[in-house]
Amino acid sequence: MSSLYQRMPNELRAKIELHGKRVSLVDIAHEALRDAIVTLNLQPAIAVTEVQLANELGVSRSILREAVQRLQADGLVLREGNGRLRISPMSSKDIHDLYAVRSAMEQVAVVEVISRITPEQVESLDETLNQLQRVKELGSPGQIAKAGGALHHLILEIADNAIINQVMDVLRLRIERYRNLSSSSIERPSNSLREHQRIVEAIRCRDIEAARKAIAIHIEASERAALSAFKNNARHAEVSTEA
Repeated sequence: MSSLYQRMPNELRAKIELHGKRVSLVDIAHEALRDAIVTLNLQPAIAVTEVQLANELGVSRSILREAVQRLQADGLVLREGNGRLRISPMSSKDIHDLYAVRSAMEQVAVVEVISRITPEQVESLDETLNQLQRVKELGSPGQIAKAGGALHHLILEIADNAIINQVMDVLRLRIERYRNLSSSSIERPSNSLREHQRIVEAIRCRDIEAARKAIAIHIEASERAALSAFKNNARHAEVSTEA
C-alpha cells in the first residue's frame, strides 16, 4: 500500500504541513484514515494493523489507537476478537438498510424544507445545483459525489430538524462511501443530476408530494447504483483472488 499521505487531498496535506503543531494529531490521523476509507483508497474488508497505519501516517501507536477508536464509532473500522483491525465490509443488506433509513429521513426533511424555506435559501439550493452541474461536466467521480452530497446536506440544514440531523450524522460517512462507489458508473452522474433537478424544482414550487416522490425516486436509484457497483466490485475481487 502506497503512502496514505501521498493519497490525501491537497487541502488535508496542507493542513498537516501548516498546522501540524496546532491541530491535534489524533484529529489529523482520524481525518486522513476516514477520508481514505470513504473514498475507497482503503478497500472494504481488508485487514490492517496499527503498526502499518501508524507508519503510513508517521504518527505514534497511541495517537493511531485513538484515531481508530473514532473510526470504530464512525462504523468504518472493526476490531476483531484477536485484536486485528479490518476496514468495515460492504454488503447488500447494509446498502438496503442504509438507504431505507435515508429515504425515510430525507422524505420528512423535504416536507420540513417546504414549510420554512426562504427565497434566499431557494437561491442557495439553485447555486448548489448549478455547482453540481458544473462538476458533472468537468469533475472526477469523487468530485461529483461530493457535490451531490453538498446538496443533500443543504436540504437537511434548511429542514433544521435536530433529530433527523442526529440520525443522518451517524449514517453520513457510510452513505458517502457507497456514494463514491456508485459515482464511478458512467450513467449515474447524468441520471443523478436530473433527479436532483426534480427535487429542487419541487421544493421551489412548494409541492410536497412531488418533492417526496422526487427524493424517494432519487434514493431508490442511488441504492440500485450502489448495489450494482458493489456486486461488480465483488466479482472483480473474486477474479483477482482466483488469478
